[in-house]
Amino acid sequence: FLRQTFNQLDMSFTELIALIAAQLRQQGVLNIAVGVTNQINGTNLLDIVGNRNNQVFLRQTFNQLDMSFTELIATALSACPPPPGECNDPDIVIAIDASGSITETNSFNWGYMKMFITRLATQLLQDLPNARIGIVTFSEDASIQAKLTSSLNQILSITNNLVQIGYTTNQAAALRNVEVVLYDARIPSAKYVLLVTDGKPNVERGQELVVAQRLKLQGARFILIGVTDQIDESRLYQIAGPEGTVLTSPTFRDLGDQVSRIVSSARICPPVQKMCNLP
Repeated sequence: FLRQTFNQLDMSFTELIALIAAQLRQQGVLNIAVGVTNQINGTNLLDIVGNRNNQVFLRQTFNQLDMSFTELIATALSACPPPPGECNDPDIVIAIDASGSITETNSFNWGYMKMFITRLATQLLQDLPNARIGIVTFSEDASIQAKLTSSLNQILSITNNLVQIGYTTNQAAALRNVEVVLYDARIPSAKYVLLVTDGKPNVERGQELVVAQRLKLQGARFILIGVTDQIDESRLYQIAGPEGTVLTSPTFRDLGDQVSRIVSSARICPPVQKMCNLP
């Protein structure tokens, strides 16, 4: 590899690693990549493993590496998985837009949002008692309101006390908090991110796509609901990716109409692509 300046050496190292990894794969070697901290380039790790998302593990700190090693050992020793079937224990984090625009046209919209969470949690835990739900609210920043739990009473109590924050929309901050909640996700439970918003990100714009990609590398599947005709639907599809689902609701009052579709989606285990007949 020849470069004109030392500043270009990083590209050479990236190319060299990808080349060696490709040669190893041709020899039948299974490559597994573990990235630590948010400085990791997930695309480079995918190049190493051969674009197999289930063989890339991302963790925020070195203290979380024990879970990564558990996952990678399970990946390396597993045979071909069965076809996608019904999931009885999905872990779902609901990220709720609490920005000021929610109640600009109707002061009751925040109440409708809370009613939607209540109805969704009730039906989900009634149909799938082993499911777990977490809640994140976001505006110009985000905060975790509920860690993953199967307690309907706890979710209903937290939802009843949710407060609209106001101000702007920072979806990147929301997804970073979702990522923290999903650190406690069970293995190999299906992981879902349900994001409900009425607008487009106007803080850290573009970073929501970076964090969303990181979550997808960790096996999370997205369900996004855009409310009102002010949403940037194309942006939602970018966040969701080809494996995700984008739904729309004309008003906050109509959000409840999406509950059955969300519960049905949570019942289906995402397909898992793994190498077969590993030694």
